[in-house]
Formats: sequence, structure tokens, C-alpha cells
Amino acid sequence: MDVGAVGGLRNVKDAISVARKVMENTRHSLLGGELAADFARQMGFTKESLQTEKSKKMFDDWVQNRCQPNFWEANVEPNPAESCGPYRQAQQQQVETNIDRAERQLPQSGEDQHDTIGVVALDTRGRLVSGVSTNGQNHKIAGRIGDSAVTGAGAYADGDVGAAAATGDGDIIMRFLPRYSILFGGGTDASGRLAASRHGDGGEAHGSQVSALPRRGHCSEQARRVRCVLPWL
Repeated sequence: MDVGAVGGLRNVKDAISVARKVMENTRHSLLGGELAADFARQMGFTKESLQTEKSKKMFDDWVQNRCQPNFWEANVEPNPAESCGPYRQAQQQQVETNIDRAERQLPQSGEDQHDTIGVVALDTRGRLVSGVSTNGQNHKIAGRIGDSAVTGAGAYADGDVGAAAATGDGDIIMRFLPRYSILFGGGTDASGRLAASRHGDGGEAHGSQVSALPRRGHCSEQARRVRCVLPWL
């Protein structure tokens, strides 16, 4: 199995193409941060601003709203429910004060909070692949890397079993590797059908939605709540 991924990649538009270069041109599986951007430029990718008028307005509105919602816990100061920081570790008394204050606006993982694209495919030579690309959750803490860059969390493919890709709350998803589990937790039955018994809920318990492509083009009854894609090749 060949794997390539990048995380925390800034100012490079075609992140998934950079991930493919990691897979094809190196012996590594994952590169991250500014040095991943340096690698991208070595491979011929252009450095460019990805900011748009829409994204700038979203950010400005968020700052005007005291950076609400955000992903900081109440154990930092200044109070993340009331301030944009910068933050530092809070003393216990301050933590209790933060918790006692007005209820925080917490981040949600709805359809408008991320822009993940997931693909599973079977080519004419019978090779199974999966890939995921995302900008991550809105208002995330700088440096955060989610599930898309983690093999088995955002996507997984095995030539003998199938392929899967998904989207949702990446910070929860990456704790359980559900794309790997949905292929191997249930494995295949005697007919070669995908049997997603362990995560037969389609990953909903982990805040995600799954698309799966079983190797032999069948979906078992256990996998009925997974979005099962049947090949037409």
C-alpha cells in the first residue's frame, strides 16, 4: 500500500497533489507545516495567498464577535469566552471563574463549518484508491491538523477489501481510525461483501459521514447505513 499526506500546509492551493508527491517521490507518509510548504515548492508548486474576500470577512466578523466560537478550553486566560487572547495557562481560581461565567458559544461541526472533499475510486486496472482534501474547521487554533492527513482516519484503501473516505469532526474521528475500522472491523463476509459491523452506524457516533467502495461491488446488510458506492467498471 502506498500513502502520502500533508498537514498544516499554507499558501499552496493543490494540497492533495502535494500529498501525491509525498507518496510518489519520497519514502515518507506525512509531511507537515512550513517545511511541507518548502517541499511543495521544490516539487514545482506555486506559493500564493488563498485568502478571498469572503474568508477575510468571515475572519473580521469573528474577531468583532470576540473570537466566538473557538476551540480553547476554560483553563486558559484571558477567558476564551470573552477574549481573542493570546492565551496562557490559567490559575485554578481563574479557571473556576471562567466556567462560572456566561455560557460559551461552542464550535459546531455542521455542513457549513468545513469544506472536506473525499473520493474513493476503482480504475480500469482494478486499483482501489481513496483521497481526502480539506481546509479544516472554521476558527481552528493555528497549527491544528485534523483527520484528513491521518491514514485510516480521513481515508483508507486496501486492494483486497475496499476503500472509504469521510468527513465530520476530525478531532473525534482521528481518535478511532473509523475509515480503517469500517473496512477491517467487520471485514468481508463469505460473499466478499463489505461488513461494517463495528461502525455500522456509518461513523455517526464519531461525528462523521462515510462513503465506502467495497472491493467486489457488494454491500452487506450490516453496512446499509454506510454510503456504499458500487463501481460501474
